[in-house]
Amino acid sequence: METGSYVLGGTDHAVRDTFGSTMHGAGRAMSRAQAKRTVQGEQLQQQRKQRGILVKARSMSGLAEEAGLAYNEIATGVESVDRAGIAKKVAESRPIGNIKGSSQKECRMEKRQHPRFPAKFHSSFTSVVVVSGEGNVADLSQRGCCVESKTSVLPGSTLTLRVHMLQDEPPITILEAVVRWTREGRFGLEFLSLVPEEWARLQHTVTQLELHPYQKKPTDEAPEGA
Repeated sequence: METGSYVLGGTDHAVRDTFGSTMHGAGRAMSRAQAKRTVQGEQLQQQRKQRGILVKARSMSGLAEEAGLAYNEIATGVESVDRAGIAKKVAESRPIGNIKGSSQKECRMEKRQHPRFPAKFHSSFTSVVVVSGEGNVADLSQRGCCVESKTSVLPGSTLTLRVHMLQDEPPITILEAVVRWTREGRFGLEFLSLVPEEWARLQHTVTQLELHPYQKKPTDEAPEGA
């Protein structure tokens, strides 16, 4: 996903000695679990964007599993099979876009790894289809939140979300957040893209909510809206 790929041509040598097969990938240099401990998916997504590689991922931890450093150097492997006569290099491609999905099991694991904490922060949101609105963040985690709002949004929509923490501080801006579910007056967001500075602020806020839980008030039940 990060380092590109090759088109290889078959050879008679491969038919004779390797059942007409050759390498299908570079092979992992670290386990998926180790990659997730080493790499932040959000930062990896931003780094690829700066290199001109657009990435859409259902799960940021799933994206971290596919970091370039988690794999062996593909060029070395291709050179080896080329010199051995098992395959011949035809073309090399460079990535310009990646889509990384995940199974339902992975999605459930993602939710368990990042619990949400009750909160009440004013928020505003916009989308490329000129939907805009305001509301309250009712719970928050490092990967997503629930927003209470009178503005209707559609599942699958991508929003830019601004969470206003304190009056004298700029809001935390989540560049891309996808709507995963909607109910009357509420919808759930998964965070897909934050710049590193905003990611650090979000982590700090969630840690503070964990250490000092927000105490809900009776007035919290009424959602705000645009």
